[in-house]
Amino acid sequence: MLTSCRQSIELLTTTHKMVFAILAFRMGIPDYQR
Repeated sequence: MLTSCRQSIELLTTTHKMVFAILAFRMGIPDYQR
């Protein structure tokens, strides 16, 4: 159960990073590569 929770959190974090990167890219901020 703990492993499943951790996977969900990691997946959520990865998705959040992807969304942020796309938003930054669309706004023209070359800061998304970190």
